Amino acid sequence: MKHRKKLAAAAMTVLMAALMAMPAMAASRKKISSVNLEIEADIQPDTRYGEETIEVDTKGGKYSFDYYEIENTGFEWTREDIPQIVIYLRADEGYYFSVSKASSVKLSGATYIKASKQDSSEILKLTVKLPPLAESVGCLLYTSPSPRDKRQSR
Repeated sequence: MKHRKKLAAAAMTVLMAALMAMPAMAASRKKISSVNLEIEADIQPDTRYGEETIEVDTKGGKYSFDYYEIENTGFEWTREDIPQIVIYLRADEGYYFSVSKASSVKLSGATYIKASKQDSSEILKLTVKLPPLAESVGCLLYTSPSPRDKRQSR
């Protein structure tokens, strides 16, 4: 019986030491207070969702791009669409996101909508808007020649 009490006491001591070490490990994580992303998209009208090419480059260390999800409804891109995507960033080991406002997010190629943190702030979920497809597709407009062009062609 004495042996069991000693064993239980030793187990309890080990458990308490482990529990006390956990907050210390959590406190040793370093925060990521800003993110910088460059987003390039090639989305063609009349193509199905999933056939687009969207590249997300991180401009800084401590985190990496994980994946993105399309927020638009439907199944196919149209010329009138303004693509909206959710980008998931993952903090490197030993780091966590403390990004809390738009000024902490620098984007090239997209417009910030909102951000939220998940999984003990190890995942940053960024919702962004890409340029309208009508702008990226470009349009061919007919314009009459200018007087200067007419003179040069003579």
